[in-house]
Parts: sequence; structure tokens; C-alpha cells
Amino acid sequence: MQDNYKPSFRIEANGTDITEALRDRLLEIKVTDEAGVTSDRLEITLDDREHKVPYPPKDATFKVWLGYEPPGTLPAYMGSFKLDEVEVGSGPRSMTIRAKAADFSGGYREPKTRSWHDTTVGEIVRKVAAENKLETRVGDELAAIKVAHIDQTEESDAAFLTRIAGQNGAVAKPADGRLLFVKRGEGKTVSGAPAPTFTLRPADVTSWKAKLAERGSFGAVETYWQDHATGERKSVKAGSGETTFRDRLPYASEAEAKSAAESQLDKGESGKATVDLTLPGRPDLFAECLLALEGFRSEVNGSYSIKSVEHSLTTQSYSSRISAEIKGGGGAESDD
Repeated sequence: MQDNYKPSFRIEANGTDITEALRDRLLEIKVTDEAGVTSDRLEITLDDREHKVPYPPKDATFKVWLGYEPPGTLPAYMGSFKLDEVEVGSGPRSMTIRAKAADFSGGYREPKTRSWHDTTVGEIVRKVAAENKLETRVGDELAAIKVAHIDQTEESDAAFLTRIAGQNGAVAKPADGRLLFVKRGEGKTVSGAPAPTFTLRPADVTSWKAKLAERGSFGAVETYWQDHATGERKSVKAGSGETTFRDRLPYASEAEAKSAAESQLDKGESGKATVDLTLPGRPDLFAECLLALEGFRSEVNGSYSIKSVEHSLTTQSYSSRISAEIKGGGGAESDD
């Protein structure tokens, strides 16, 4: 269908539509959407012949829409981005504007030192979100996890929530004024609604490759926690199998150790199969969407979670590059 449609875009800078001002200078718009805390990115490359492209104002915020231009159809909203850097040069003369997701700035990335006691994951996430003026969406199961004690020492809120998410098999994703904290691979939009599942077949893509890794995989994870009542170091185990991954990091309670073990096991199970696909531009695809691959090799077919999508649009073409992994989470390493 996209073959019959002309690529289309819309860009606003600080609330002003600058689409027409950029149209005859546009070389490429690139939007990269990442799962987890990694900042989503925008890159706009312009023809700077005669140096007539105006330099963007400091602290400029861009809103971007990408898609096609059939009658009655509007491009899809891709997000809000804050100016990060500008690169100009020759060969040919060009200006590249780079920006990051608007919510990844200010206090969210400033180091802080504090301690949390007798609380829950939900209470921590909601407090951090409120401090950074973000709405919160926390999965019910995650919100209820008890936290006996945890320190945030010279650590930004972004890094702190990423650490908590990693220990509990979750992702922390701020975007467009919201903070989403849900199970990894669960498939949720930033609004908290279920992300759609897309079915792709070989005819839908222009190229693809898959990596199937078995070496280093494990069937069980063992973690440790300190029982302060008895003074004993105790362990919990998730999964079963001959090969066990042992996490040496001590946890404050049995509940935290169990959650960390289940998260590590989830990471080990995922990452065994990863795929990279390039296809005609699909603005409806984004990180954390679920993919159902059909008609590829039998070893490749199955359910995947999208880790990143790179959208690349010029005046003549629009393509999307997807990186995904077998549904569940990221790769892992064994201490064997």
C-alpha cells in the first residue's frame, strides 16, 4: 500500500509549524524509539546551501509526525524532542539537528543521594514521577512489590529507576509527560494501554536477519538475601536445569531476592533469538510492541518484543528498521 503513497511529515518547533520552511531543504528525518530508559532520539538533516537554514533557538522543543500523504490521511505523531546539539559542515553543506526525548532532561538525570525504607516499588516510582512532574503508569504486580531498604547514592532518578526495573524484570520509560513502569516485554504504550501485536511475513519486509544463541544459556537463577532476624545468608532459586546463574549481589529481603531471580531468569530465556528487519515505513510500530513472525524459518517464527525502531524518511522514501528479541526481555551472562 505504501508504494502508492508519498512520504509525508510535519514538524513543529516551540509550537510553530515549520514544515513548509523545511520541505525543500530536507535530506532526512530519523526518529529512533528505544525500549526502556534509553532516550528516544530525533535527527533532522537539512541542505544548508548558501547557509540559509536558520540556526534553531536554544532549548527548542520539536514535535514530529511521520507517515504518508494519501487523501484524508495524516502522518502519525512520533513524540516531543528537546534540542541536544547541532552539527554543520561541508561536502555537501548540511545542518544536522539532534534532539532527545523531551522528558529526559533536568532533575531526572541529576545525581541524588537518599534512602528508601519500608516501602513498595509503586510508592518509589510514583514519588520519583511526581518530583519530575510526570504522570505515572505502574503495573499492579510491580507496584505491590515490597522494598525493605534501598539506597540511591549519587545516582540520578533515571539510573535509579533503571536499576529497580532491572531487578524486577521491568522497564522504566518516560515520554510525553508520562512515566511507564511495567514488566519487560509486557507490551504497553506510554499511556499504559496494551500495545498492539503486529504480524509480519517475509513479503512484508525488504530484508531480515536473525541470531539464534544457545551458548551460555541457563535454566535456573539463584540469588541471596540477608535474614536480619537470624543473621544468616539465605538463597532463593527460580527455574530449573543443569546450569545455574548465581547472582552474587546481596538483597535486602527474600521478596527482593525472589523478584531479582525471576527477572534474571526472564533475561536468560529471552535474547536466545533476536531479529533485525527492514521494511517500508510503518509509523504505527514502536518499541515494546509485540511482533508475530510467520513464514520465516521455523527456528525464527514466533512472538517477539520490539527493542528499538528506527524510522528514516526523505522526500522520496520512508523505511523502518526494527530490532526485536524473543518475547521476554534482554540478554544475560552466566558466571560459569
